[in-house]
Amino acid sequence: MFTLTTKGGVAVAAAALLAGSASADISSVVFSITATLDNGNGPSYPLEIELDPNGIDGNGDYQWTLANPIDVNDGNGQNVFTLDGAGVTIFADPSVALNFNVIAGMQNTVFTVDSAVLGFAPLANAVGRATAAVSVTDLNGDGASFTPTGTGAYGSYYNGGGTLFQELLPGAVVAAANSTATASDVFPAVGYQSIGTTLTDIQSDWNFTLSAGDLASGTSEFEVIPAPASAVLGLAALAGLRRRR
Repeated sequence: MFTLTTKGGVAVAAAALLAGSASADISSVVFSITATLDNGNGPSYPLEIELDPNGIDGNGDYQWTLANPIDVNDGNGQNVFTLDGAGVTIFADPSVALNFNVIAGMQNTVFTVDSAVLGFAPLANAVGRATAAVSVTDLNGDGASFTPTGTGAYGSYYNGGGTLFQELLPGAVVAAANSTATASDVFPAVGYQSIGTTLTDIQSDWNFTLSAGDLASGTSEFEVIPAPASAVLGLAALAGLRRRR
């Protein structure tokens, strides 16, 4: 484990020394998390993970996984949050998976977690599918809560982040003392949903409040594919056409 102390700036951790310029298809920041104390009314502490261009394989796919937990402290050395685990998996076909494990410090904390932006050649007649799951664990014996800060804890977006595909997990997840509670969500329930426009990029994020001293873990994926010119197959049948990984 190592510690980052932020003093008004953005803490940046790189998986490796960067060589050359960042890929035009994957944003220069592949993972970011911001913690805001006092239920979102206090100071904010951001952490960013930079793209390692050498990690992009011959297919344009990329994976980053946090090697060791990171403690983020304030200027007085007090723990704000611990990033206990995190990962981003990008497939150029395209899809973006965004995962995290985070422990709040001594205050109820609002977290925003963002994936990389994945750009690609214009994709017409696209259909999409989003999935998300979360668990919340009480670590200090007084119960734990995970509460969306908007209409859904997870959001999937396209075309510059300005257009929402779907928000998921609209309700709070509450764990009793010394226990864990889970929730999951998917859109659509079966197959893929028509988007109705040409796509050029996708990304996703999480926005939630976590109770003091407790652990939240999230997994998610947003994937899009071109729909066939004919609707004979139907959107539900597209699930069987998706490349298995």
